[in-house]
Amino acid sequence: MSPGMGWDGMGWESHGLPCPARPAAAMLLLHAPCSLPLPAEPSYLIPGAGWAPLAFPSQASFVSCHARFAPKLRRVPADSQWTEWRMASMAACQLQCQRITAMWVLVMCVIGKFAEANIGPISSVLPMSHDNAANYDDRRVLKLVEPAPLVLTYHNGPLMTQGTSIPVYIIWYGTFSRAQKTILTDFFASFGAALPAPSVASWWKITSGYTASGSSVPRSVRVMKQISDSKYSKGKVLKNADLESLVVGSLKMFPADSNAIYFVFTASDVDVEDFCMNSCASHFATAPSVATGNKNLPFVWVGNAGVKCPGLCAWPYAKPAYGPPGAPLLPPNGDVGMDGMVINTASMVAGTATNPFNTGYYQGDAGYPYEAATACAGIYGANAYSGYPGDLLVDPKTGASYNAVGANQRKFLLPALWMPSTQKCTTP
Repeated sequence: MSPGMGWDGMGWESHGLPCPARPAAAMLLLHAPCSLPLPAEPSYLIPGAGWAPLAFPSQASFVSCHARFAPKLRRVPADSQWTEWRMASMAACQLQCQRITAMWVLVMCVIGKFAEANIGPISSVLPMSHDNAANYDDRRVLKLVEPAPLVLTYHNGPLMTQGTSIPVYIIWYGTFSRAQKTILTDFFASFGAALPAPSVASWWKITSGYTASGSSVPRSVRVMKQISDSKYSKGKVLKNADLESLVVGSLKMFPADSNAIYFVFTASDVDVEDFCMNSCASHFATAPSVATGNKNLPFVWVGNAGVKCPGLCAWPYAKPAYGPPGAPLLPPNGDVGMDGMVINTASMVAGTATNPFNTGYYQGDAGYPYEAATACAGIYGANAYSGYPGDLLVDPKTGASYNAVGANQRKFLLPALWMPSTQKCTTP
């Protein structure tokens, strides 16, 4: 342990004065000061050996290490009062530790039923006397457990495997500028662009591992036709049924093709059912009807969250609404909402192609499945963890962060996809 570190009941913390080094084999247990009688000297509990005294170099060092829980006892006492002061200080530490332990036990009670299956029973009480601590060897200790591997199971249904590319039809609902539309159409154009990795094409190549009846997902995605509904024909508050109605209504101009994906992109001033609560985008399938040629047509909705909830649906280009805080990254196309839509559109394209009717590849409940991209949520580069998207490329001119290049010199941030051959989340 480094100089200036002392035990404060929850961990080792600097108090400005040197404290004793911790023996290498020692185990500091949160319950120890509260469950065991105080030893004659401040001590560590060493598993299998009992109490080992702390070798405080000075009274001042002891004061420093205990001052946090005994703020009224910061003055170093005279030698004649040292023993009484020490015990009073440790009693103050013990009281504070009891409070902390009570809160900790409450938390552990809540999660205990889930932890028990992986880590075994948790010792609830330490020996009541440090004299028999050396013989108390059957308690279990919390330990890290390797998580179960992430596996997306194939459920024997159809994938989007017809043809050499997946046709895309777009409905722009609400007000989008030409520049905003171009960001997404350039993204779709990038699937077939011959560019060096990391690119949109190299990212999409991961889906070739998803097969059904010997056929895999096509290597390209192609925009066939677009229409705009800038007059908000169904208002600015939409239900999921309204999204389906927009798709079915568009079949007057689009063909009914069960091997295509129909996109409804909603503008930043449009509210959609569950948007900014538990959804940033979704994919569905229409009910068969006369208008659809009695087919289920896959369709996707993606909303522009740039105004309403960028921290939920455009992270890491906005401060996260929940979780570890962090400074937002600069979006490569200069529009937080649209760059967020690229991320969510990419997730939905992958999910729809590999699980169009909830009978393809997924893990979990069919109603709320983990799919090719959503199984890897929050991962955009190597070394990603909660609150950190991973190691990304940075444009030297703009400072924007991205992980794939696309058509027309575009740069995009794309989610990791689960790769069947490795059973791991893989980035472009």
